[in-house]
Amino acid sequence: MSARLTPSASRPGQNGPRGTHRLLATTALAVLFGSGLALAQQTGSTTATSTVTVRASGTPLQGVWPSVDLRVNGVKVKGFAVDSRTARDYSFAVPAIPSGARVDVVFTNDRHIPRVEDRNLLVDSITIDGQTIAPNATGVTLDRGAGTRAFDGIDVIPGQRGVYWNGALRFTAPQVAVV
Repeated sequence: MSARLTPSASRPGQNGPRGTHRLLATTALAVLFGSGLALAQQTGSTTATSTVTVRASGTPLQGVWPSVDLRVNGVKVKGFAVDSRTARDYSFAVPAIPSGARVDVVFTNDRHIPRVEDRNLLVDSITIDGQTIAPNATGVTLDRGAGTRAFDGIDVIPGQRGVYWNGALRFTAPQVAVV
């Protein structure tokens, strides 16, 4: 990967004072030079991603397993079926998740037939960029309801492993570790 610095326009008021550098691309690297900070244009395009792992299991009803949507700040980034009665990892690369983002594990197809079967989702943990959060950790909540009611903030209980209703198990993305 190479970087190129571009001087700003020499006319005052255009992209900063004379002698500074302006960014010509939306993707940039911050490069520290002595006492000042300049922005370097990155040539070539890269897309920042996060890795999310949902450790979960489920129980099927009439052969249909729990369906889950993974949402970040309300936007669906992945849909998947939890197709195991024993906990396993479901890992995905998704667009970069900023610190403090709302990350929802949404159970979308709950169903119960009395004295026959009950489809449920069991979430052991979620790992966002290497940082694991338990479903019963401080600040985790379960917003119960189908469809938009899973996001209305009305029927909210503390987070728990068993998601026995349609709803959104809501996590907050942890602070990114600085290396």
